[in-house]
Amino acid sequence: MQERKINMISIIVPIYNIEAYLEECIKSIIKQTYKELEIILVDDGSTDGSSEICDEFASQDKRIKVIHKQNEGLVLARKNGLQYVKGDYVLFVDGDDWIESNMCEELMKVMKQTDADIVHSGYFRELVLNLPPGLYYSRNSYRADEFIRKHILNAEPDEEISFSIWSKLFRTPVIKKSYGLVPDCVDYGEDLLNLIACACEENAIASIDKAYYHYRVRMDSISHTFETNNFKQEIELYESIKKILRQYGMAERLNDVTKKFFLTQMRKAVKNNCSDAFSVQVYKFPKCNRLIGKRIVLYGAGNVGVDYYSQICRIPDCKIVLWVDTQKKSRNTYCEIGSVDDISQAEYDVIVIAIKSLETGKKIKLNLMQMGIKEERILCEVPEYV
Repeated sequence: MQERKINMISIIVPIYNIEAYLEECIKSIIKQTYKELEIILVDDGSTDGSSEICDEFASQDKRIKVIHKQNEGLVLARKNGLQYVKGDYVLFVDGDDWIESNMCEELMKVMKQTDADIVHSGYFRELVLNLPPGLYYSRNSYRADEFIRKHILNAEPDEEISFSIWSKLFRTPVIKKSYGLVPDCVDYGEDLLNLIACACEENAIASIDKAYYHYRVRMDSISHTFETNNFKQEIELYESIKKILRQYGMAERLNDVTKKFFLTQMRKAVKNNCSDAFSVQVYKFPKCNRLIGKRIVLYGAGNVGVDYYSQICRIPDCKIVLWVDTQKKSRNTYCEIGSVDDISQAEYDVIVIAIKSLETGKKIKLNLMQMGIKEERILCEVPEYV
């Protein structure tokens, strides 16, 4: 009897000066319940102890291959890793993150069950799941431009597929082709460009409603620092998106949402570089005339909440009597944020939930109703873009 082939997963880990986090990352990969792994550690010219950590683990586990190279950035580190891939499937893990022990096993199950080319899962930051589970698009069953419009560039919050490359398992030929279209010099938006390229190829995409990846938010990382150079990056990203779409003959059909995406990103970039004294609104509460003459409790002090606050304050005969959040945090320093428990002491007409995700908003609404608040006094809707 012929033995059934066990498919290998190649896990590529780009690494640059992250010695404080690297051991946890590599251990989480080694401990995977799916054992048929090739672990490729790409040391992108680290100057701390990361290189030595890689070599030490390689000496203990024959599945680990270490590539030491000069520093050229994330995109080229990943591309370099792809050159050494021997597996049938590819998973990316950033060296300062870590994964659940059953991630490979569970994503492989879905890959086999659905015959997909890409399996998308959630991740932990706050838990981000996005798409509902199941085979989302089978091969040749959808137009790529419709998918890009609906789920990438112009997506509602609960229909948006996260751009992250590391929350997905790819068939090896698929990721080699799509990532090959990402410019070597890109240091911003590379995951988005890869996702668009994957969609353009009309690959089968499956989604699982569980999270296995732990994304570490480091405020000193490149993606969480802001410089005026970000405006240039947004322009370059816009041009790169258009270039890929042109290669597939979709640039004209998607011109409207590509421009809208670019303008939204630019507004966010301006907003991130503004002081509280100068606010650039990105989100708005729909049909705001309903709030005229109302006393309002605003629930949510994130980016949506800040924009709602600015908008509602301009509505005639309307007053925010209380602003609450579970975190008690806001980008603004001029208004005190209360706790959810304070609602019971407030005199108000309606509660406006300021959350981007409708699913999260519905959970908040349910919790408020369990506190005895009548449903008709709670407004929960997907915010509109300005």
